[in-house]
Amino acid sequence: MMERIKVPDGGKVAEQRRLDLLERRYGPIERRQVKSTVPGSTHGRFYDGLAKNPDGTYTAFEVKSGSARLTLQQREFDGLVSASNPARAVLDGKRSSLPRLFSLTKHDNVRKVCV
Repeated sequence: MMERIKVPDGGKVAEQRRLDLLERRYGPIERRQVKSTVPGSTHGRFYDGLAKNPDGTYTAFEVKSGSARLTLQQREFDGLVSASNPARAVLDGKRSSLPRLFSLTKHDNVRKVCV
């Protein structure tokens, strides 16, 4: 069951509040901008937050507030990510796998993009 989370307006403030709420469900979320790549894409992607999974991989979060929407490049990148084709990022000098993505907008519940 997905929980309903209200997103306050106001760009970065709204993003931080949403990530604070998500931490209750997913545990600590890294909030630094780390470039990720995925096979099949010619550009990288920066997510708003990363939560470490028990298996050592990460779940990536993208939070949009107000009228903001994913860009075409973000949608194309996210569409390539799957458990068999995870995004990759270097965190603290270690190459890490990002097989799960969540995209959230002001009006969404937590919505899985891929698992």
